[in-house]
Amino acid sequence: MQVSMTIQPLVNHLLLLYTVNKFDRGIKITRLQKIMFLSQWNGNEKGYQNAGFTFIRYKYGPFSRGIDPVITNLAATGLVRKAIIRKGWNDRLDSQTNMTFPLEEAATLIKRCKPIIKKNRSAFGTFDKIISYLGSLPLKKLLHSIYAMEVGQRPIRAIEFDTPLLADLEPEQIKVPFYLTEEWIQTLEVLFDPETQQGLNESLLALREGDVVETDKYYESL
Repeated sequence: MQVSMTIQPLVNHLLLLYTVNKFDRGIKITRLQKIMFLSQWNGNEKGYQNAGFTFIRYKYGPFSRGIDPVITNLAATGLVRKAIIRKGWNDRLDSQTNMTFPLEEAATLIKRCKPIIKKNRSAFGTFDKIISYLGSLPLKKLLHSIYAMEVGQRPIRAIEFDTPLLADLEPEQIKVPFYLTEEWIQTLEVLFDPETQQGLNESLLALREGDVVETDKYYESL
């Protein structure tokens, strides 16, 4: 089966949204980072084409700078909400926490994507297992478990900051490609593009307000 790497950004968006949607009350960025890391790690070991983020050793273990732009993009399309929760001054981890909350549109989209989920059961199943394991695990236990993981025969806690820990698979390493039809690719490209979504919303608003002008064979929004 031919492997398509051009769909990787769509896969990243979909799997991240799928994960956030599992947490009705929102998920802290530290937990989200670790879930994405372990899910991708396990998928890579099996040769699944799943998330394709690059992780480095950073504060609190594995960290990907590619995750926040995806969250920001999902927020811009109205699928999730970003927030900062301020905590006590004596909190040992952070004085504030970045949170991501799923919106109603996220649940609706995931339901509509059931054919994709079913077709890519191996990739989504890996995420389900990690989410089930780490979803309610106390943060300190989660971090302890992550720090004890070995990369290159060294525990993560002993690895220097900014050292690469994980990246997406090369095409020749992928045994189970992520399957998307051309129709789904086009649909997700629209759904995950803020400018397109804004244009559609403005067009719908114009239609509701009757703000259209009839031309020879079609209607053109003003």
